[in-house]
Amino acid sequence: MQMVYLSQYVDARNSRLRDKHKPRQIVKGERRKHVILQVMEILDDFRFSAWENEGSTRAGLRSALCIAGHDWTASDVESAALITAAFQKLAKGARPSWAEGQPEYTAPIEACNFCKGPLAQFQIDRRERFCGVACATAALKYRSYGTQPFKDSLGRAAYRILYQAKTKPRECIQCQASYQPIREGSDQMFCTRRCRNISMTTLPVKPCLHCGTEFKPHKPTNQHCSMRCGAAHRYQTARIEKQCVCCGMPFVAKISKAMYCSVDCKKHALKVRRKTAAVIALPQPLTVAVFDGWFRRAA
Repeated sequence: MQMVYLSQYVDARNSRLRDKHKPRQIVKGERRKHVILQVMEILDDFRFSAWENEGSTRAGLRSALCIAGHDWTASDVESAALITAAFQKLAKGARPSWAEGQPEYTAPIEACNFCKGPLAQFQIDRRERFCGVACATAALKYRSYGTQPFKDSLGRAAYRILYQAKTKPRECIQCQASYQPIREGSDQMFCTRRCRNISMTTLPVKPCLHCGTEFKPHKPTNQHCSMRCGAAHRYQTARIEKQCVCCGMPFVAKISKAMYCSVDCKKHALKVRRKTAAVIALPQPLTVAVFDGWFRRAA
């Protein structure tokens, strides 16, 4: 942490000195344009980040200027100016902040930012970044922050978990789940922003599809005033009314391929099919001419 603060102090001091005493350019004219173009080619050849070659390029320019006989401070300022000009021409956008350059910045929100264990769904809904007090405490103790922990988003998330652990549980007025508010004296009424947004959503009153009673739905997809009406409506819409093939009586089928209203009708139809199959159907009546033809073919 002390090294971070010292680095910020040195950068701020150098910035003030540059504003007061604008350094002279070492590389000028057409040679400066040529050097900037070469620096642009080096910086533009990146794989993961547009700023990944900045450090090595600045060190190389500074070394070359020092070898040419210039002092270290002037060489460092000139190399920084050349790289800044190259970045301006490349138009790579805003430089990432110190927090965005840390490895934990790219960690998924579904996992704890310290132990990498999975977070519960209610923790994800509450945008918590640590699984518990132990990981939040460890993150504050062992990690470095750009300025101070409470000014960093992950540092604030860790502090929030520590504060919540000291408060008494409450019941969410939307989902009735138990949660701990951030502060003991706060007027927080919902466990997550999702519950708060749902409670603020006003849905129009609609009639129940089963009984016709008007009700206020909790969700836009609600179609019934109660679970009982929903079950009854699903049962009615699932009824398959058919006519028995055997006796002709109407019945409610359980499957769409059903043909008989009862087991007796099914057995009766099976018996009729078997009797029909047992009868030998002759192609023509047996006459004297037919017998003579059979004997003639046999001889």
